[in-house]
Amino acid sequence: MKKLFPLIFLILSLLIFFYILFKSEVYWDGTRREYYKLYYIFSTLLILISIFLFFLNQKFYTYIKIILISSVFSVYLSEIYLTFSINGSLELYKKIKLYKKKTGNNYDTRSKIEFYNNLKKLNENVSVVVSPKNFIEENNNLFPLSGISNSKTINCNENGYWSTYLSDRYGFNNPDDEWNKQDIEFIIVGDSYGHGACVNRPFDIASVIRKLSNKTVLNLSYSGNGPLLEFATLNEYMGKNAKNLLWLYYEGNDIKNLKQELKSDLLKSYIYNENFSQKLIFKQNIINDKLKYYIDKKNRNILDTNEFFNKHKLFKIIKLNQFRGFILSYLPSKFQLVTYKPDNNVEIPSEFKKILE
Repeated sequence: MKKLFPLIFLILSLLIFFYILFKSEVYWDGTRREYYKLYYIFSTLLILISIFLFFLNQKFYTYIKIILISSVFSVYLSEIYLTFSINGSLELYKKIKLYKKKTGNNYDTRSKIEFYNNLKKLNENVSVVVSPKNFIEENNNLFPLSGISNSKTINCNENGYWSTYLSDRYGFNNPDDEWNKQDIEFIIVGDSYGHGACVNRPFDIASVIRKLSNKTVLNLSYSGNGPLLEFATLNEYMGKNAKNLLWLYYEGNDIKNLKQELKSDLLKSYIYNENFSQKLIFKQNIINDKLKYYIDKKNRNILDTNEFFNKHKLFKIIKLNQFRGFILSYLPSKFQLVTYKPDNNVEIPSEFKKILE
């Protein structure tokens, strides 16, 4: 019976270690090793402690057992308090206080689904950003590369308000009359940076360039895109009257995105068949219907799910999200998972060169 507790502790420590290994080397493809270094040290320490417990005499074993159980209990009590006292997010709690101090306004804490449903009551023509990457693993007869056209589109909230834009005739974040211009000075293609997350016009990159250059700018960026989705978008929408292409390449995750995009045979057709096209500019009504169905389906799933589990609070409590965030906030920035750091050892697919060419 004495060895039961160390055995359970050892199994849990090993599970934590292998979970960290999976997150670091599989999920993040080895690009976040610096961040996970601290977790590797901690999980290894837990394994050593659990092995050490097997060899303690009864007196010290009892003391250590009490200390460990008390510590775990205290940590989870702290996690539960942090989760429910700060609206589920330490980072959000800080943003709310800072936003109120700087603007005098209340931070909009509504979820995207709440904001969507509220707008829907006032305006039926409302949609949300649906990244093309959501369709990578589908068997697509048609792969949408943009959003719903001529629609008030909800993007995201990082600054205290939900950013929105009126999409153009093809579902991109542009004033629609940009497409009527005879000469297009700049085409922009990229991911969320190009798309305009999470700001309103005129603070997105395309609007700033329009103002500075007084030229026509078409923004074909979309959140979540990597190099292959961006290349496919250019093939479908760029046209022949564009003078300059501005490609916003993000070294933090674009190669990881490309690896996902290469799972789609349809997307790979853009690389290996120079004449391939879905003729998407003639199929916007079909794209609209497909995306509306996707949004409605997702909307219903959210509404039909218990709110507590929908927000994944239980899973986050188990993972000690808030407690870890609180501790890490006092450590050097390299342990904060808020910025992407490129890893020169990541293997770059050969298709990347083909896309550039």
